[in-house]
Amino acid sequence: MLLLAGLFSTSLSGTAAASIGSLDLLQMLGLRPPPGSPTNGSLAAPAPPPADVPPAPAPVAATAPAPAGDATAIPANSGSGRRVVYSVSSQRVWLVNEDGSLHGTWLVSGRRGEPNPGNYSVFSRSRHARAQAPGITMEFMVRFVRTQGLPIGFHSIPVNRRGAQIQSVDELGSFQSLGCVRQRYEDAAIMWEFAQIGTPVIVPN
Repeated sequence: MLLLAGLFSTSLSGTAAASIGSLDLLQMLGLRPPPGSPTNGSLAAPAPPPADVPPAPAPVAATAPAPAGDATAIPANSGSGRRVVYSVSSQRVWLVNEDGSLHGTWLVSGRRGEPNPGNYSVFSRSRHARAQAPGITMEFMVRFVRTQGLPIGFHSIPVNRRGAQIQSVDELGSFQSLGCVRQRYEDAAIMWEFAQIGTPVIVPN
């Protein structure tokens, strides 16, 4: 090896040849490991092949938040058997079959705070009815609360003399009435068929 270094250095001139040692020559000939590699007087052994690395686990999707309570679920503590349940705070009614299954539910528009929580029953029905205000009529009236004044009942959204509804269907679910409970026309017809005389009406707390 020193002989190769000497032979190679003779082909260089001046300080360039003097500055090249055997190790530099090895590097130039491709026999010396690059700077920073371990040197112990012999060539470094080849690095072992990389060990098998298991693939990174697939990203886990964030857990979806638990769904909020179902607004259409029949309220707890609302009686049993065939009945109508009316939630004043939610402005929603539920028609419940004898076996406890849901017959139907929808939004309504009543009056805030009326009626008081309690157990009522249907005592009067009128296919067509009139409001105290002139020219205001409604259909499918189902009365279930007696008061000192006009009774409270379920009925369709009232219409004026021109046949225009006095509130929109989109406003159902909000307090719009002076006492009775307004419903979409199609829902009022379902209530009319379901809530016969004597049908319990439960207003839960």
